[in-house]
Amino acid sequence: GILRMMRGMAAEPTKFSYGAVVAASSAARQWPLALGLLFEMPEKGFQPEVVVLGAAVKACGTASRWRQALALLQDHWQAYSSVPDEVAFRDAVESLEASGQWQQRWSLCAGTP
Repeated sequence: GILRMMRGMAAEPTKFSYGAVVAASSAARQWPLALGLLFEMPEKGFQPEVVVLGAAVKACGTASRWRQALALLQDHWQAYSSVPDEVAFRDAVESLEASGQWQQRWSLCAGTP
């Protein structure tokens, strides 16, 4: 992909290039790629920004992978002690609604993912 091409040109990917590729992967409905890159970021020394988390949550939600979307929110919350933004929560809620997971939806809205 793009990050591999950057490395081949002796240009090291940054947290911004990772974020851009995660967002593009989400828009292209490539949730496995978005998740793979999100999980690779800490290995490369980059803390994922909440907007990058939101893009990965959206990618999962669009693919009806609501369990992965919730796990991302919870993992981010625990790993970085930062609350995901309202966009990430909205995308997770939308994926729960689309999957008919009403009980999970209410738990998330109550702040207990």
